[in-house]
Amino acid sequence: MSDGRIISLKDYRRARPAGREAPAAGCAHRRVVVERAERRVRCEVCGAELDAFEVLVGLVQRLASEDENARPE
Repeated sequence: MSDGRIISLKDYRRARPAGREAPAAGCAHRRVVVERAERRVRCEVCGAELDAFEVLVGLVQRLASEDENARPE
């Protein structure tokens, strides 16, 4: 049952911070920002919203790799 009105969600989308462009296809997302109040994780370089679990997995993998490289032979 439609009354013919069109609703735009444009005004409800989160605005990208000033000076930020669309996420770069080649960005490795190596610098992340955690916004606790909004419970968001985003790339500091390209501004893309990131999956918090994937960021955590990447962090654990890097720490494990650094730990193995730091062990004496």
